[in-house]
Amino acid sequence: MPRAKIIYSGFYDFPLGFVASHEGRRFLFSRGWDESLDDYETDYTVFVLPEMTDEAIQASWPTIHDLAVTPIGTIAVSALDFDPTHRESIATSAFSLIRRDGL
Repeated sequence: MPRAKIIYSGFYDFPLGFVASHEGRRFLFSRGWDESLDDYETDYTVFVLPEMTDEAIQASWPTIHDLAVTPIGTIAVSALDFDPTHRESIATSAFSLIRRDGL
């Protein structure tokens, strides 16, 4: 199965946010803290990013949401096929699982 390398920031069982490239575009997967769950969100919100180098992504983590072009949907953390470390890659099949749920 094809895999996409990820660049992540923050980690609690799974990345809190990461960027992956697919079909020539960069995508930001982001999840925050959910007060009602007293835990991190169970879904990532997925955004399109402008073309950026890996170095620019790593340098922009504090403000990366300002660079997000468009939210395109959500995907459950559990739906992603991460590598065993949850820090290196995801299966590219994830991109077909993004729910376009009215964002």
